[in-house]
Amino acid sequence: MKIRFFILVAISLIIPQSLVADNHKKESESPKTHYFEASFTSYIPGGEHRAYEIINEYWFPTDKNVGRLAIPLNIIAGEWDHVVLFYRPEGLTDFQANPDKVSRAWEKDVIGRLGEKEFLEIQEEFNGLIAKRTTAVFKLVGDLPKINESYFNLGGKRTPVSILFETYKLGKNTEGFKRVDQFRESTGIKPIMFRSLNGEYDQISIWKLPNEGKNLFDDKSEEMKKFMRSDAMKSYFSLLESSESSIGTIQWKYWEGQSP
Repeated sequence: MKIRFFILVAISLIIPQSLVADNHKKESESPKTHYFEASFTSYIPGGEHRAYEIINEYWFPTDKNVGRLAIPLNIIAGEWDHVVLFYRPEGLTDFQANPDKVSRAWEKDVIGRLGEKEFLEIQEEFNGLIAKRTTAVFKLVGDLPKINESYFNLGGKRTPVSILFETYKLGKNTEGFKRVDQFRESTGIKPIMFRSLNGEYDQISIWKLPNEGKNLFDDKSEEMKKFMRSDAMKSYFSLLESSESSIGTIQWKYWEGQSP
C-alpha cells in the first residue's frame, strides 16, 4: 500500500533520543555502525497462528540462549506477516565472510534441547507455512539501544507500532535521508530507523504509537505539525518511489527507557 509519509509522521511518538542521524551505504565501517540482517515473511492463509506458536516456543528462546538479538515485528496489516531484524555484532566484513556462523550456533542449541529428529520435523512444518520470504542487510541509524533481559520476554506486553517501508526513486535516497534526518532533528521525534545496504527497501522505520494506539495526535506536537507543513517536507514526497505502511506490535516487554 503506497501512502504519503506525513500520514505516519503526524502520529505523536515518544522514541529513544539516543538514535541520531547516519548516512547510507557509502560510509566505511566503524565501531559505531550496527548491522542487521532482516527477514521478511508472509505465511500461507491461516498459517500465521501456528507459525507464531513455533517462533515463540522454539525459535526465539534459542535466540536468547545463543545471545542473538532478534527484533521481531508481528504485522497485523501490511504485505508482510512477520519481519525480524537479527543483529550482526561481528560487523559487515565478518558477516559477509562467514554468514552462517551464528546460524550454526543457533542450530546446535535447538538440536541440543529438542533432538535432531524433532527439530527437523518442526523446521519442515514451519517452512511449509511460508508463502514468501526475502532477506536484506540494513544498518541502524545511531547507537544500539541498551538491551536487557526484558527484550527477550515474549510473555510481556506487546507494544503497538507503525512500521514504514520506503523506497526512493533512483538516485534520490541521499536526499530522502537528509529530509528525514531534518524532520527528526527539528521535531525531536525519532523512530528506530534502519537503512539498507541491499534489498527492496531503502529504509525501515518503527514508530511507537502513543496511548496504545488509541490517540493518533498529541496536543503538544505543534512544532512537528508546523514542520510537516514546511516546504522541506513537501519536497520530500516527490523523492519517493513507494511507501508501504504496516501496523503491528513488538514483542518486547519494555520499550527502551519506559515502564511496561
